[in-house]
Amino acid sequence: MRYHYVVTLQGETRNGFQALIYEQGVITPGPGDTRADVFRRVFTGAAGRCGPNPVPLFFSLEPDEL
Repeated sequence: MRYHYVVTLQGETRNGFQALIYEQGVITPGPGDTRADVFRRVFTGAAGRCGPNPVPLFFSLEPDEL
């Protein structure tokens, strides 16, 4: 089953500016994956664009099919 996710992170860039990252997409969890597993996968992917020590502000995970 496919899920649509939305995540917003806040962090600091290397030059000290605040960064706000928004990412959305569709993900298919693997067998036995939990909601926490999916969050970690999505967070890790988005965090790479946010600088060190990003903080999650928002996370949503819903079935993609209506």
